[in-house]
Amino acid sequence: MIIIMEPQATEAQAQKVINFLLDAGFDIRQKKGEIYTVIDAIGDKTTVTPDRLAALDGVKEVKIIREPFRLASRDRKPEDTVIKFSNFRFPKPVNITILIGCDGSVAIRQRKGRLRLISRREEMELSSVFR
Repeated sequence: MIIIMEPQATEAQAQKVINFLLDAGFDIRQKKGEIYTVIDAIGDKTTVTPDRLAALDGVKEVKIIREPFRLASRDRKPEDTVIKFSNFRFPKPVNITILIGCDGSVAIRQRKGRLRLISRREEMELSSVFR
């Protein structure tokens, strides 16, 4: 989270924001520029709302930094997702990664194996699984 202080914000106001964030469990980095003071807050953003921070004296703006795929990231769920298909059978249980490109191309990679584009037949079978 990034907190931008007003140009006329005092050192005491910035310190009050920093103390508030430290009490909430954030790690803080403060940068003083020629016009603005910027406070970087690293930690669990669910403990403090941006509106609550913006209400503090001297705060001009609060910006939340979001990870684009945070629900699918390893930070949220470190273990692999296992999907079992009822209408698609492999000859034996395998660990594979299925990569679907923006252009619709599909490739698979076996665990510790090489990447290979799959055949059109395999692609059609996999696409029926995902429908």
